[in-house]
Amino acid sequence: MRDRLLRLFGQTEAERTAYRNGLSLFFGALLGANLGFLQGMTLPQYVTAVALLAGTVMAFLLVGRARSRRYALATMAIYAAFLAYAYFRAGLFAGIASHSVDQLFVTLAMWIGAMAIVELTPLLPDSSRKELS
Repeated sequence: MRDRLLRLFGQTEAERTAYRNGLSLFFGALLGANLGFLQGMTLPQYVTAVALLAGTVMAFLLVGRARSRRYALATMAIYAAFLAYAYFRAGLFAGIASHSVDQLFVTLAMWIGAMAIVELTPLLPDSSRKELS
């Protein structure tokens, strides 16, 4: 029973790559749209926000592809801490409508959650999919 469920819900490396690419395309566009609605930012605020968001996105995309998961997770944790500091303490998003900032952070959280599901789903050898057909 466990093997059958594993084959049914597992994914091949090609499928995992397709899921990663699809999620990155969708959430990347959504994140860009959210950035477009952040009205009232000064240029230094905008540059800092874009740099932090770009680093965060690169860090969590690295988690699934890095040779060392520990290094990738540590990098992701550092960027998450920077974002949390910018949001809660440094006032990077001060003066901006809170719902716009909240949507930006919800988008990031959903992207991270979706990528976590893809990364935690068991990986199957490419030949195992043919058995289900």
